[in-house]
Amino acid sequence: MQDYRVVENLIRQVEDEARKRNAGRVKKVYLALGEVLGFDADVIRREYEKLSAGTVAQGSELEIRWVIAGRDIYIEKIDVEAK
Repeated sequence: MQDYRVVENLIRQVEDEARKRNAGRVKKVYLALGEVLGFDADVIRREYEKLSAGTVAQGSELEIRWVIAGRDIYIEKIDVEAK
């Protein structure tokens, strides 16, 4: 359930950023994920694929970088395609 909420928030942030950039779609999202938080990257990816359906992020790649001893989750970069 916590994974779902994290990804739901991630999708909101990605959509907001895409709107700011007037993007047609999101190609790739680079996510930094604190190792200490104990999330499973495969679960995060599956939830991302499900929750991004029907959004500008649908079909985009999610690259996860583990942050050793990190306690945060944040978007490092978003690659978008213009409208």
